[in-house]
Amino acid sequence: MGDFDFGTLSAAATNRRTPVPASWWVYVLLALLFGGIGVHNLYARRRRAAAAQFGLFAAGVLWTVALDIIDVTPFGSFSRSPVAGWLTLWMFYDVCCVREDGHGNWMR
Repeated sequence: MGDFDFGTLSAAATNRRTPVPASWWVYVLLALLFGGIGVHNLYARRRRAAAAQFGLFAAGVLWTVALDIIDVTPFGSFSRSPVAGWLTLWMFYDVCCVREDGHGNWMR
């Protein structure tokens, strides 16, 4: 029992758990292609932001479908709904301002 070095064990465990930083260019590409549903935030391990974006997207789709069913909507499709505009602004904010992944590492 006295020969075991706990310092080496904890250093090895720390090195294994340190994630590789996300690529900023992949983050931007995913944001431009799938920004409305939060795929870029999921890639960068920003799970809360990804869940919020996907939830807002799903609510917008359900809202648009419900208004189309009762035929009261002034919007012809989801792309003209206010939710799409909010998601687009959020996506541009992420591309312009977010530089850290979910673990606090700067994206490379």
